Amino acid sequence: MALKRLTKKEMDNKKQLGFLLFMSGEDQKMIAEYVGVSEKTVGNWVNDKKDNWKTKRSVSTVTRDELINKTLQAIGKMLDEALASGDKSFSSISNSLNQMANTIEKLDKKNNVVHLMASFQLFNNDLLQQMPQSKEITPDIIKLINRLQISFVNRRLSNE
Repeated sequence: MALKRLTKKEMDNKKQLGFLLFMSGEDQKMIAEYVGVSEKTVGNWVNDKKDNWKTKRSVSTVTRDELINKTLQAIGKMLDEALASGDKSFSSISNSLNQMANTIEKLDKKNNVVHLMASFQLFNNDLLQQMPQSKEITPDIIKLINRLQISFVNRRLSNE
């Protein structure tokens, strides 16, 4: 018996569902089983440089506090190095310190967007769990909701 070849739309739907599962932290094997494609196909999706699934997932899992702590550690290291070199006025690192302070300020402004994204992720995970039992929740509906969420977040980011 020959396997039925999927249409582009069917494959796009599977890929979108795979992306949502990947973003929720699922491993590639589970995604392949759930979506109904090979692990190699999921691996190709994950490693596709154009879509940047790995980067998107890593960015979504780094917390604001982790970023601020890393920035503060970098500032501490810069101050120690300046003191060790005899620069007690920190004139050699003033521009860098100013840039890092601005980075922390921007992170604080974007904090509410991070909370929105976390809420959207929980909502998307809930939709994925309901999908097998609900005919109303389709890959197209999930794609639409995802596009609307992204649009909303982008508008929020551009207003801050």
